[in-house]
Amino acid sequence: KIVSGLLNGISLNLNEKVLHIKSTKTGVEIETTKKSYSADRLILTVPVSVLKAKQIRFTPDLPKEKWKAIESIPMGTFNKLFLEFEEKFWPDDEVFVNITN
Repeated sequence: KIVSGLLNGISLNLNEKVLHIKSTKTGVEIETTKKSYSADRLILTVPVSVLKAKQIRFTPDLPKEKWKAIESIPMGTFNKLFLEFEEKFWPDDEVFVNITN
């Protein structure tokens, strides 16, 4: 709901596997498992593992320095745990609590 309120006329497509992204003189063409799209601009959010596995084809191909940067990003385990408490015990000015090892 939060994201929907921020979109303000911007198209958001979820749960579609992107197969190919092609930059053109006028924008970008996106091919997914469901359909094809064209747009002026594209914001793509995918896991590093998808980029490393080259599961998305780029035309033109990404520059070598981009691939080198992608390959240099380490992949590790990332887990989130959400807990619900009956009573609030943290200060009012705290939005979330982050504990890392």
